[in-house]
Amino acid sequence: MIDSPTARPEAEFECRQTSRLVLRRPRSGDLDWMTELHSDPVNYPHAPDRAHDPAQARALSQSLLDAWEPDRIGYWIAEPALEIDGVPSGRIGMAGVRPSTLAGRHCFNLYFRFVAAARGHGFAAEACRESLLVAATIDPACPVVVRTRRANVPARRLAEALGLARRVDLDALTSGYIVYVSAW
Repeated sequence: MIDSPTARPEAEFECRQTSRLVLRRPRSGDLDWMTELHSDPVNYPHAPDRAHDPAQARALSQSLLDAWEPDRIGYWIAEPALEIDGVPSGRIGMAGVRPSTLAGRHCFNLYFRFVAAARGHGFAAEACRESLLVAATIDPACPVVVRTRRANVPARRLAEALGLARRVDLDALTSGYIVYVSAW
């Protein structure tokens, strides 16, 4: 968990609901779906070459499940809270924040990935706004970071719409990503 005098790790964040989404902690029964999400190039439209092979996707998915134990926060499974025309029921994506570091500084990493059938409905923005609220509740002094590929224009636009600032000076500290931060 974030180590700060203002941090509130006792707060409960395993399940949240927005106006259209249920955001819940992943369970072991989600592992196959998470593996598919992270191995399908369709879910990496701006860098299909970055989709993970099945073994890597499985390891990544397991690490996302395991991270909830020590951190008590992580990336949620996103599901529609109500029936929405053209949107599948059940799991449609993942989004959330989890503790990270950048330039030796504690931060929250903001992450979002949705299946193709759920894109274009504003779900990523809705889940990310909830994620920012959770991060501010846990530790209001801790910055939130988005690392994305330059070609991922929708993610860049969303980061800007959420009020995160582009930080060119931090790009060199990542492996080919560009960086947006809340407050640094």
